Amino acid sequence: MDKLSIFGPGLQNLRQILDKTTFSQKVLAKNVANAEVPGYEGERPVFEEALNERDLRLRATDEKHITSVKDHAQFKTEKDDTGHPDGTVDMENTLISLVQTRMNHALTARLATHKIRSLRNAINGHR
Repeated sequence: MDKLSIFGPGLQNLRQILDKTTFSQKVLAKNVANAEVPGYEGERPVFEEALNERDLRLRATDEKHITSVKDHAQFKTEKDDTGHPDGTVDMENTLISLVQTRMNHALTARLATHKIRSLRNAINGHR
């Protein structure tokens, strides 16, 4: 049993997004680091697709309760065919993706911090 499951699916979902954005940052950084290596073909993280494939079907355990039932935490990469015709990394688009992923990560981290702070306040009896 996941330690975060006692707090409902909210923190679990935020953790999954943080894990996926961390993975995406690593893949994109690898592309930037190897952009000048002859023959290197960039990879792209399959983040959006993995998020969309996530099974978000809900299951009622009681007529008043609804919970999430499935967790897909698989990370994938595939060849980035959006680069230059010669197969090299498109630095401009890679850096844009890197910034977007960083912004998503920062926002998710703030949401997780807010959720944890709210839980701590509820436990301690604060508003």
